[in-house]
Parts: sequence; structure tokens; C-alpha cells
Amino acid sequence: FNADAAARDGASSAMTMSGLRQMDATTLAVVADECAERGLLNERRWTELSRRARQVMSEFYEPDLCHAFRAFARVKHSDPLLHTSFLGRLHRRLPACGLLDVVVILEAFENPSFREEALLQRSLVHL
Repeated sequence: FNADAAARDGASSAMTMSGLRQMDATTLAVVADECAERGLLNERRWTELSRRARQVMSEFYEPDLCHAFRAFARVKHSDPLLHTSFLGRLHRRLPACGLLDVVVILEAFENPSFREEALLQRSLVHL
């Protein structure tokens, strides 16, 4: 993934339609995290990433689950179905999360729209 090229043209080769359809959960988390880190806010691309994330949600495991959740929170992407899916998966996988995974979840909570009180409390207890 070449984020500099993506910044110039608003897309990357990894995010072509065919590439996106084949993207696994780990790759999606890496691409989403990198795009969020670089401030790439192309709404169409985030909508495509969101759709794919919903499709592979059951394949997300820590730390990728946590990083993907944080990436969508950082860019303030609004997708209620994705948000609900992330919260359910995070609740289920929280016992397997390490310290750094929980820190990433807490970073996502910086966005009030992504904060859920029950998960916040469970995360703090888990620490």
C-alpha cells in the first residue's frame, strides 16, 4: 500500500473494486489504519471499506479488530451497522485482548460517536 500515491489520486491499488472484494480482515485493518493515519478522507473509499469490514467482521481478531475500529473512529465514518458489528465483536473478543489492544480501543473512544459505556467499563476493568 503506497499511501503517498493514494494521497495524490484518492485511491490505492489495494482499494480497487476487485482488490477490495478480496481483501481479508487483516489487510483491511492495515489499509484502514494507514488511510486514517494519513488523513485520507475519501468518503466513497471509506464506504467501500465499511461494506467490506461488515462482510469480514467474523474474521477480525485482535489486534486487527481494534485497529480497524480505531481507524473508522478517527475518520468519523458513520455506518450504524458497522458500528454495531464492531461493538458486538469487541465485546466478544475483549477477554483475548492484550494491554496494547485495549489502549487502541480506548483511543477509538476519543470519538464520542464510537464510545459505548458498557465496552468502556469492561475495557477499563480488563486493564
